[in-house]
Amino acid sequence: MCTLSFLPTPEGLILGMNRDEQKSRIKAHPPIAHSLSKGFSCLGPSEPNGGMWIAAGQNGNVFALLNWYSVEPKGSGPYTSRGSIIPSLLYQTSLLPFRSDLEKITQEAFRPFRLVTFFTGIKTCIEWQYDGYGIMRLDHPWMSGLWASSGQNESAAQTSRKAVWDTLSNQGHLMSTGDLRGFHRSHSPQ
Repeated sequence: MCTLSFLPTPEGLILGMNRDEQKSRIKAHPPIAHSLSKGFSCLGPSEPNGGMWIAAGQNGNVFALLNWYSVEPKGSGPYTSRGSIIPSLLYQTSLLPFRSDLEKITQEAFRPFRLVTFFTGIKTCIEWQYDGYGIMRLDHPWMSGLWASSGQNESAAQTSRKAVWDTLSNQGHLMSTGDLRGFHRSHSPQ
């Protein structure tokens, strides 16, 4: 299961994300500075092949990608790695060219995904859902949020992690980086 969590702060935001823990996954590289296209750089963990599932750009924007297992992929492949999406888009600073570039990129064969984008300069959180056929935009308020994905039962994973998130949030236990780390280290509710 992948879990992405978001807390807005007066200075910007705090994000937590744990990667899908499939045992067959190759060990990832820890977060470092990466040089991307167009002279742009970012900070984030990466796969050995260079793919990324979360990164913060030098412009302050942060993008996170979750696999969307509950949607059947279009066709039978071969598919392009979803890890190539963030490095291809992170340099964008405004929404219109971002959407256009995302639509161009998804002309390749990708398995379904959800890309959550945090444009910090305008305090905008947008989830872009790609189902293999097209892109749907979901605007989220600039307030704490949680997204989860799972190859086993995505709906149940989202519901159960959200229930834990809501309980901790209502008790005032989701206020800091340490709180987010504790949440992501837990396996609650099971």
